Amino acid sequence: MVRNKILWAVFVTLVISVLLLGLTYKPSITTATYEELTEVYGIGHDRAQSIIYYCDANENATVEDLDYIDGIGFKTVDILKERWK
Repeated sequence: MVRNKILWAVFVTLVISVLLLGLTYKPSITTATYEELTEVYGIGHDRAQSIIYYCDANENATVEDLDYIDGIGFKTVDILKERWK
């Protein structure tokens, strides 16, 4: 009986941990796909392609670095920060 309670507690702890990690995890902008980028409000096909090119050329790029791309300003960077790091 005690063993079942311990196993249940471990299971619940693992489930909560996985859920919290999923809520806080932000993938790198360098791994964003074209489709993911075009789903973001304000990012059209041309901007998405520009981001992909920039990230391919700069492997350690961050969302803040995207401000260097023509046509992407601080408002767009703020929107992207919500989803990527």
